[in-house]
Amino acid sequence: MSTSSTSDNGVKVKPLSNSNYQEWCGEAKAYLMRLGLWRLVSGRESKPSDKAELTKWEAKAEKAAGEIYLLVEADQRIHFRGLEDDPVGMWAAIEKAHLSKKPGAHFNAYDDLFSIHKEDNEGLIDLGVRISKAMANIQNLRPTGFTIEQLDEELQCMALIRALPDEYKHLSASLLLMEKLDKDTILQAFRSEELNLTLPPGYRPSSPSQMKSAVDEAQSTLVKAQDDMKRYYDQCWTPAPEYQPGDKVWLDSSDMNLARPSQKLRHTRLGPYKVVRKVGKAAYRLQLPLGLSRLHPVFPMVKHSPFVLDPIPGRRPVTLPPPQLVDGEEEHEVEEVRNSRRFGQVLKYLVRW
Repeated sequence: MSTSSTSDNGVKVKPLSNSNYQEWCGEAKAYLMRLGLWRLVSGRESKPSDKAELTKWEAKAEKAAGEIYLLVEADQRIHFRGLEDDPVGMWAAIEKAHLSKKPGAHFNAYDDLFSIHKEDNEGLIDLGVRISKAMANIQNLRPTGFTIEQLDEELQCMALIRALPDEYKHLSASLLLMEKLDKDTILQAFRSEELNLTLPPGYRPSSPSQMKSAVDEAQSTLVKAQDDMKRYYDQCWTPAPEYQPGDKVWLDSSDMNLARPSQKLRHTRLGPYKVVRKVGKAAYRLQLPLGLSRLHPVFPMVKHSPFVLDPIPGRRPVTLPPPQLVDGEEEHEVEEVRNSRRFGQVLKYLVRW
């Protein structure tokens, strides 16, 4: 809640906020005149060369600086940084911040308009006058040839900044001090702020240019990491084989639930099976035996490996005959039972297919 500065003679001045510069300027000037400080603040009372007069002038300057400092709200004192002992510079800094047609001045004017509420003992006519004054301040800040499109852009910018909670005051203050502000610039600053939250504790860019530099550095690091990963991958990458209908391929069975007594004895691949056709860009439909009819016949390319004939002439690969379905269960027909043995309580047979 804003309070009022009171002089020894009872004159009250409402502290400067983001939205009351026009009213504050006149009251503060009159206040400093009554204290005999305005000539110094306006620069018309220059610094004397005489030592005795210089001491009086410095004491007067310190008093003027202190009065100006107390005439503004806490968030406005950011403009005094480095000027706390210079009343002329303090007044000029406030004037520049509020009269220049920068985004900060636009935001302050809009904030003043959107923050107006009827006060307790205020008539409706007085309320309308206050709203008209606030709207006039906004119109005075608009450049010549201002268009509806510019108004839409300006309102979006004001809404984005006004939506920031208190913990982002440093971000909104930095944005409002920029020379030019648009929606893309604000969104870029938002992305930079989110990136800053992932930086080590204690590191916080102090200006939009440093935030942009941090984002650019992070983006270049990501691009370099992507290029490195692509280069390492390309060194070992080979094109995937293309299969035609009728070609034979092995089928990887590592993720299939096969009826085997032990994982060590399971087949690491099944087949070879004929390719029926290609499905999409990276899958093939295979001609599976009846024993695998419960599986969907379309498998991704990574599950296939090409079937190659044995390079040694005359040697035939040992393959099991396809199982037959008997009463819904897989069974293999054997040519001869050659031997048997008991292993614990299990009877095992040596067969010839």
